[in-house]
Amino acid sequence: AWRGARAGGGGAGAGWGGAGGGGRGGVASGRAAVRAGGVGACVGLLGSAHEGVQRHALRVLEALAEAPEGQSAVCEASGVLPLVRLAGSPPAGVASAATGILCRLTERDAELPSLVAAGVARRLVAWLGGADAAERAAAAGALRRLSGARLGGAEGGGARAGGPVTGVEAGGVGALVR
Repeated sequence: AWRGARAGGGGAGAGWGGAGGGGRGGVASGRAAVRAGGVGACVGLLGSAHEGVQRHALRVLEALAEAPEGQSAVCEASGVLPLVRLAGSPPAGVASAATGILCRLTERDAELPSLVAAGVARRLVAWLGGADAAERAAAAGALRRLSGARLGGAEGGGARAGGPVTGVEAGGVGALVR
């Protein structure tokens, strides 16, 4: 199941222990990785054929995605598409970790249009029907944020990139009604 949910789904710093050692020390390690530009290398490891390598990379990205600086770094390192790919494929632990990171990335308003375009909503819909209540709540919250995504500038209201149809187009009506 998703580590972020068990960490209380908390704010910055929750759940950082898995990537950087223990407790708050992981926050410092995560920030150091962002400053050192190591996020791109970590994103590259998501494409490994070895599940263990993917899991380690996901743990680091999970830790980074707990804070706004890390969320931006993951997106800037082109991490969204590899995460979407992993979120839709076995094994379940890898898919769950990838989906949890995608949920966190929806907390960045500036990233919402690119997340919608990458097909994140379909991966989130899969969590809506799962057994884990924390995962369902995280997916519902992320879909709510995606539904407000806009493309374009504020002038003229911007074109809709998300909107209420985001969940519908991703097949989420049935799961949301249950």
